Amino acid sequence: MFLKNKPEIQGADPKPIHKAPQRPGYFAATKTPFASVMVAIPLLAAYEALVIWETGGGVRNGADVWLRLVLESLGASPRHTFALMLFGLLTAAPFLYRPDSLFRFRYLPGLVVEGLAYSFLLQWVLDGLFLGVIQGASWLADPSLTVTGAMAPGWAANLGQSLGAGLFEEFVFRGVLLGGALRAARGWGPAWARIGLISLGSAFLFALAHVPVDPHGGIGTYSFCYRLGAGLILGGIYAGRGFGVTAATHALYDIRMFFGG
Repeated sequence: MFLKNKPEIQGADPKPIHKAPQRPGYFAATKTPFASVMVAIPLLAAYEALVIWETGGGVRNGADVWLRLVLESLGASPRHTFALMLFGLLTAAPFLYRPDSLFRFRYLPGLVVEGLAYSFLLQWVLDGLFLGVIQGASWLADPSLTVTGAMAPGWAANLGQSLGAGLFEEFVFRGVLLGGALRAARGWGPAWARIGLISLGSAFLFALAHVPVDPHGGIGTYSFCYRLGAGLILGGIYAGRGFGVTAATHALYDIRMFFGG
């Protein structure tokens, strides 16, 4: 029995198969810098509109004021700071965009739901910790040293302040301080010590910025420790889920607290 060779087909070289790049799923895509910008743009626009509508721009988030002072020190007109911030985000977006890590707008509802879930987790952990453990310490339970958050003069201003806290405070304390310090200190000492100290330091500054000096000569100790814990938890969310989810978590937490949580 003879086996005949199959005839070769001239000019029929097999074409290489090009596989389409795998797009990341929700969790990977919503952690990218591009996703952070896509979250920051609507937060900034909504915050500015609400603040101007309710107070004429007179009541602003503290971190927003700091950023405006920096821009003004660089020569920006106070009337143009919002436009400069928005222009900066819109300019950064094309440079941060990568076809293989596209942030899809259909992810936005999921990001809001995730941020809402983390906001409840943040509240439950802090309330359980402080009401169940720390409240028993007399030096923390002193009502003269307890400072509560101040309400702005209207629902629109309160909503705007909540959005501004999520955007500006997370940018300053997590994006710049925590993220910047971690990148600058990369390779220094044991990782656990480096990350722990930097996280604690950024949370300490976050808490300190929120607690006014008490008229009796101290600070709102209970409020300070509460916000120190919040800063540590938000820092963990930032490390695990990126700026966009952390900003949504902070904003939604404040919205819930302002409107009865």
